[in-house]
Order: sequence, then C-alpha cells, then structure tokens
Amino acid sequence: MIDILQNSESTSDASAKLSERFGLNERQSSSVVDMQLRSLTKSHAEKIETEHNKLLATMEDLRGLLASEERVKDILKTEAREVI
Repeated sequence: MIDILQNSESTSDASAKLSERFGLNERQSSSVVDMQLRSLTKSHAEKIETEHNKLLATMEDLRGLLASEERVKDILKTEAREVI
C-alpha cells in the first residue's frame, strides 16, 4: 500500500491504483489516501524537494551577502534611497 502511495503521481492516481490492487470502492480508497499517508505521494515529495532546493539557494545567497561587505553596502544604499 505504501509503495502505491509513494509511486503515485497524485492522490487521485493513488486512489485509482488502490482500488484496482485491493478491490476497494472509491470511498474506501479515498479514505486511505486522505489519511496522513497522502504525504507519501510523489507530487508531495517533489513539492518538498522543490521547497528545500529554494531554501538552499536562499541560504547560499545570504551566506554570500554576509561574506561581502560591498554587497551589504549596496543593499543599504538601495534601501536608504527607497526610504528617502
């Protein structure tokens, strides 16, 4: 069951596969998918991975900012001009 959920592209895909594999009706398969197990689907994992990669890029940019006095000065100048 977990394998089906992990390898399904979406919750509707997982529900259909569960129905086919275990002979569940639509309500039963939807109930299984609606459990916390839905976070095991590929699409959910891909969303988490995408968010993780964005956060890593942001962290790298912020580290670069902290390491560059020139970048800090440029940002401060830009923000000061926006306030004025």
